[in-house]
Amino acid sequence: MMPDDPSAFVIPTYRLRDVGETVEAYDENFWRNGHSIPMIVFDDSSVANHEKYYGLLEQTKTHSNLYYVGPREKEELLSYLSRRLRDRKLDALVRNLFRPSYGGNRNFTLMYTLGQFLISSDDDMRPYALIEDSPESLTDEEVSRGKLVQNSTNGFTKKSYDILSSFKDVLGKTAGEVPANYERGDFSSIRRWISRPMRRTAWPARTPCSCSRGGLPRMPSSRWRRLFVPEQTTSTPSIMWKCSLKTSAGSMRMSSTKSMS
Repeated sequence: MMPDDPSAFVIPTYRLRDVGETVEAYDENFWRNGHSIPMIVFDDSSVANHEKYYGLLEQTKTHSNLYYVGPREKEELLSYLSRRLRDRKLDALVRNLFRPSYGGNRNFTLMYTLGQFLISSDDDMRPYALIEDSPESLTDEEVSRGKLVQNSTNGFTKKSYDILSSFKDVLGKTAGEVPANYERGDFSSIRRWISRPMRRTAWPARTPCSCSRGGLPRMPSSRWRRLFVPEQTTSTPSIMWKCSLKTSAGSMRMSSTKSMS
C-alpha cells in the first residue's frame, strides 16, 4: 500500500478507550482543510483491553481511511521478521525492540511507514493552540515558556491551522527550501539553544478519516513487507521549534515557541 501522496498520520496509544476522540479531532481539521490522508492507530493495549475497548474505536466516524494496528497485527509482523532474519538468536533482540513500551510502539510506526512521510500525534493532543491574548515576552535566552491553565480560564483564544500543509512545507527539505513565511535565523545565534537538551514536542493536528461498513479495517503486516527502501540523497534537515498543547484531567499545558529554520 503506497498511496499517491506518500504521507501517513499515526497515533500511538495505549488508551484505546479514549483515542477515538483524538482521531475525530484530527480528522475534522484535515477534512476542513481539504486533505485526505491515511490515519493509523497503533495500539499498545493488552489483549484484554483490546477486546474490551476496540468496539469503541470501531464506531469512530471519519472522512479519511482509518486503520488499526493492534496486538494481533504486531505479532504477525514480529513473526514475519523472525522468518526473514532466519536466526533464532535474534528473536529476543527483535522482540525487545518492539516490546510494549513508549519506544517499542513507535518502532512499529516506523516499520509500517517505510518510504512515507510520517506525521504523528500523541493520543492526548489536539489540533489547535491556545493563543494568549496578552502574552508574556520571552527573554533572549528563552525558546519557550510553559504554564498550566484550566479549561475555564479566560484570556486565551483557540486557534486552528492547516497543520498537515505546515508539515509538508518543511518535511524532507533543507533550510533554504523552506517557504519564506517561516522565520529564519543565523545558526551561530541559536547554537546555544540547540546545544541544550530540548523537550521533544509535536504539533497536534485534526484529520479526516472514514471506516468501511464492515468496521475498522486492520492493517496486516503482509502489506508492509518491504523492509528496505532505496537509498535517497540525504540533505541537511531544517531546524524547527514547534508548539504543543496537551490535555489531561481537565487542564491544558501550553508551551509557545519560536520557529526557525
